Amino acid sequence: MTLPARKLIRLILIISAGFLLQFNSIVALGKFPRADNFALLDQQGRQHELRKYGDSEALVLISVASACESSIENLPEYQLLRTMWERQGIEFLGIAAAPDESLESARLLDELYHFDLPILLDSSQLVAEGLGIEKIGEIVVLDPGKQQMLYRGGLDVGSQADRSESLAAVLNDVAQGIDHQAEMVSAPTAGCTLSFPQKELHLATVPDYVGEVAPILNAKCVSCHVEGGIGPFPMDSHQMVQGWSSMIKEVLMSRRMPPAQVDPHVNHFSNARYLSAAELQTLLHWIDAGAPRGEGGHDPLIRRLEPRPVWELGEPDYIV
Repeated sequence: MTLPARKLIRLILIISAGFLLQFNSIVALGKFPRADNFALLDQQGRQHELRKYGDSEALVLISVASACESSIENLPEYQLLRTMWERQGIEFLGIAAAPDESLESARLLDELYHFDLPILLDSSQLVAEGLGIEKIGEIVVLDPGKQQMLYRGGLDVGSQADRSESLAAVLNDVAQGIDHQAEMVSAPTAGCTLSFPQKELHLATVPDYVGEVAPILNAKCVSCHVEGGIGPFPMDSHQMVQGWSSMIKEVLMSRRMPPAQVDPHVNHFSNARYLSAAELQTLLHWIDAGAPRGEGGHDPLIRRLEPRPVWELGEPDYIV
C-alpha cells in the first residue's frame, strides 16, 4: 500500500529526527564530553547563551550558592582567577543551581560580597545536570565553539597548580592556543554537595506521557504546533513528539521556545506561555528517558480534526 505524500514526509522527518538524537548521543561519548547549548538569565535579567560565547577562548562556569560557607570563602579566589585570565579571552560566569537558590539570594550574594560576575540562575537545575556539576564550588571550563568540556573540578590546591593536569594548566593551554589535552581533566572539589530532588524523582519514576507530559504540551505548545499552524511541525501524537524530541530539548534549553521569552521578574504578559522549572524538568527528564509512551490510555494529543477558521482572530471589520 502506498503511503500518502504527507504521511510519507512525516515518517521521514520522524526517522531523521531520531537519527539526529542518536548521533548527538554518539558525539557525547567522546573523550571531551559534549556541552549542549543552553541559555539562562543572570541576576540582572541578562540572557547568556553558550553558543554566543563562541568567539571566546573558553567559558568558565563557577558553581556558587549563598547558603554554602565554603563557596562564600572562595569568592576572592574566584575573583583572582578571573583577574588572571579574563584579559586572555577567557570569560567567567557564576551559576546558581542549588534547589533553594532564588533571584533575590543571588542578588544578595553579589551585593554583599562584591562577586562582580554574572550569576546564571539555573532554577530547573537542568544546565548543572547536563554539565555534571555535583558540588557548590565546582568549576567547569567549556570550549564554546566546539561545545566541549575541558575541565571539571575545584580550585587548584597547593602544588596541584604545578601539575600538567590542573585548572591552571588547562586555562594556560587555552589562552596560548595549545592543544595538549587528550581528554577532559577531572579534579576533586571541596564544597557543599548539590542535591537534585526532581532528577532523583524522575529517575525512580519516569514522567508519565499521558498524565504529565501531554498536558504541558497541550497547554503551552499545541496551539501553534498543529497541522497548518505556525509551528514547524504538528504535535498531534506521541510518535511525532518522540520523533522531534531532540529538537524540542534543544529549543527549550536554549530558551528559543516557548516564544515571548521575556523575564517574568521584570514584567508579565498574560498570554506568554512560560514554562515553570517543574514543567521543564518534567519534559526534559522524560525526553532523556527516551520519551516513552507509557501505559496510559488514549493519546491526549490525538484529537478529532476540526475545520480551521478562515480568520484566526475573527473576521475583520474592514479589509483594505
